[in-house]
Amino acid sequence: VDKLLVKPSLFETLRTSLEERAARRGEAPVLVLLCEAALMERITGVPARHASAVLASARRPTLPPSLEVALMHLEASSAVPGVGVASLDEEKPLRVLAVEGLDDEAVGAVFRDAACFGVHLVLLSPDCGDPFSRRAARVAMGHVFRVPLLRGELPRLLSELQHRFSALTLVAVEPGEVTGAAGGACFLDRLGPMPRRWACAI
Repeated sequence: VDKLLVKPSLFETLRTSLEERAARRGEAPVLVLLCEAALMERITGVPARHASAVLASARRPTLPPSLEVALMHLEASSAVPGVGVASLDEEKPLRVLAVEGLDDEAVGAVFRDAACFGVHLVLLSPDCGDPFSRRAARVAMGHVFRVPLLRGELPRLLSELQHRFSALTLVAVEPGEVTGAAGGACFLDRLGPMPRRWACAI
């Protein structure tokens, strides 16, 4: 995040968390611009109420060129504070979520859930919505800028996760496919203890 446009009435509420964030990262505090609600609405065209009373300007991150590079980046930092760092090391945990064909808003919801459950990496199919669109970022509550992602052909990426990085692939199927037709599909609670390294496709 480069800049924040904030109503004066909310600045004191946010000030402490912004300063703590800068201290954790060893960075200068983000630039905060104060603006009355009426002017904010004229500038943005968005009613300055509730969550939209704070607007952020953020840089679109550069996506990694490959799955291996994405996993190597996880060596340096965890996707979610307090969660063990995933890596190429097969002894370390790895939690991956693969998503196909969702629009911007649904993609944002997936990232919000991914952050909540400690997912290390989200894989998006080429036909998924833009995770950095205004709608996706808002629904994700900003977690699209926290949880690493990679866009690509899911069958290839899931196969690479399974064969090169020892991740069990879990697939969400329709209720009618749980028996017979899915070739041995079963409910999660029948799998026993979850493996330390997995990829879930939804």
